[in-house]
Amino acid sequence: MTSSPLPPQQAFAFVHLPGETVPVVCGRFEHRGHGRATIGLFTYGQSFLARTDAVPLDPIGLPLVEGTAPPTATLGGIHGALRDASPDAWGRRVIEYARGERAELTELEYLLSAGDDRTGALVFGVTPTAPMPAGHHHHAVSLPALLHAAELLEADGPVTPEAQHAAALLLQGVTMGGARPKAAIVDDDRMWLAKFPAKSDRVNLAAVEAGLLTLAQRCGLRVPAHRTVRVGGKPVLLVERFDRSGAPSAPLRARYLSGLTLMDAEEMPSRDWSYLRLAEELRRRSAAPDDDCRELFARATFNALVSNGDDHPRNHAIIAWGREDWRLSPLFDVVPTEPATSRERRLALIAGRYGRVATRANLVSEAAVFRVTPDEAHARIDAMQGILRVEWEDAMREHGASPADLAATRHAIVPAGFEDALAAG
Repeated sequence: MTSSPLPPQQAFAFVHLPGETVPVVCGRFEHRGHGRATIGLFTYGQSFLARTDAVPLDPIGLPLVEGTAPPTATLGGIHGALRDASPDAWGRRVIEYARGERAELTELEYLLSAGDDRTGALVFGVTPTAPMPAGHHHHAVSLPALLHAAELLEADGPVTPEAQHAAALLLQGVTMGGARPKAAIVDDDRMWLAKFPAKSDRVNLAAVEAGLLTLAQRCGLRVPAHRTVRVGGKPVLLVERFDRSGAPSAPLRARYLSGLTLMDAEEMPSRDWSYLRLAEELRRRSAAPDDDCRELFARATFNALVSNGDDHPRNHAIIAWGREDWRLSPLFDVVPTEPATSRERRLALIAGRYGRVATRANLVSEAAVFRVTPDEAHARIDAMQGILRVEWEDAMREHGASPADLAATRHAIVPAGFEDALAAG
């Protein structure tokens, strides 16, 4: 009888340094224990620490110091800066199909299986030699094949040769999180994330999300380039990757830390999930803290005004292209999530002294934390409301929304309960 191989217990981390297109080994990560008792240990390599161009993976959570960093039991025993380069629900499904088994893997196995095209600047391998690149991104002509592959895997059927082939097509970009089907592509010599429709969609979410990104831009927020295309008669949203620049064949990569990592929080909602805490972290880390705090206030306001209750910590991030130029990332993953029949809206993150309620009074209650005065907060809210009320239908039609899509979304935009009196929550 042959026994199953033991899962890996360690991985080597590689980072793309600022301005470089080839990763260098920076440290070793080790997993110890089992289940909830699992802890993670990370140690920078001596050769990396000796480099004059070395940068920390997380300037606060994993600073450039000798010796093993304090162990972590958060997020399955993987330090947040490393876990941000690991797949979430959709990426895990793709990896399981690609490996030919739907059994749940260890956190370290998922981390090692996600390939070289991850969110941010990290890569992982089982030896100190950098893994070979998996190849170029998919080009736009492959979108029909990618859409078909995504539909096949979303059906959640048995592992078949066809399903494994579909997973192989989708492996690029599997760490770009969430549960919805997606893939990394290249179009017009630029790098994009293609977001495909899900079988549970009741509206054209590609048009709705693209419309909201356009509206956010008109409201003065920073957003990635975005557009919708039709593939096989179905809508697909393309969002340009803000963690990449340069030629797709050898791109520069920005370092990336999610809001979950910044707050050292767990996946389940808690008091740690807070715009106020994110603002505190921006003041500690950002190269332009006042600007980023004000942008974060505007983002929380926009999410409240469009009923985006999926503004969880993984849908916020900071990125850095240079050694210390960490900045709040552009807005991403914004869709209405509250039922149209509900008057009260709630955010995923605490937004003020009254908790998560998505109201003007709650947003203004702690505006000073975001370097915003009450008068400035009211003025920003009023300006956003005016833009949304006048332009929301045109913005969504621009990206392909139908009358039915508009009808389903209407009550989510500047919801009636936004001006309600507050109850603590």
